[in-house]
Amino acid sequence: MATTRFPRPDKGATAGGVAIPEGGTARVIGMRDLQKITAATIAGLAGATPIQSAGATIALLIPLSPASPEAIAAAVAAVEADRARRTPEERAALEAEFG
Repeated sequence: MATTRFPRPDKGATAGGVAIPEGGTARVIGMRDLQKITAATIAGLAGATPIQSAGATIALLIPLSPASPEAIAAAVAAVEADRARRTPEERAALEAEFG
C-alpha cells in the first residue's frame, strides 16, 4: 500500500517546519514529522491522521474540538430524562455501586 507523505513546502502551508497540504489534510504523519508539528497544526488537521513508524501505523492523531452549547444541552437533557425514568430500586443500586 502506497502512502502519501507531506508535500514539498511549496505545495502547501508549513507549520513547525513540517509541510501540511492545502486544507490541512495529511494522509500520514511520520514519527519524525510528529516531533516537529505544533498544537496549532494538529488543531488544523481535518480529522484522524495515522502516525506511522517504519511503514506501520502505530497510532491515530485526532484533533479535539469543544462541543457546541447545543450538543452539551442535548447530552444534559438526555441524562436528566434517563434519571427521571429510573425506579427507586435502580437509583439505590446505582448509588450503592457508584456512590
